[in-house]
Amino acid sequence: MKTLNCDLPKIEEFIQLNGKVLLEVGCGNGRLAALLVDKVAAITAIDPGGSSIEAARKQVNRVNFQVGSGEKLEFADG
Repeated sequence: MKTLNCDLPKIEEFIQLNGKVLLEVGCGNGRLAALLVDKVAAITAIDPGGSSIEAARKQVNRVNFQVGSGEKLEFADG
């Protein structure tokens, strides 16, 4: 999977990733999740596009991909 416009070292400057549980809203085809999956404890990634989520599931393992929007999230604050 080709990743464009994502600077992982910049992300790591602002967020301590090791051991974190992440929620990505608007994940598209899972490019960012693919970069982060080996650096965090767990990732849930959601996107309203069912076809995008299906493509992401085929490309990236160990990410909990879900179809949904960011309007009503059923996740605890953390």
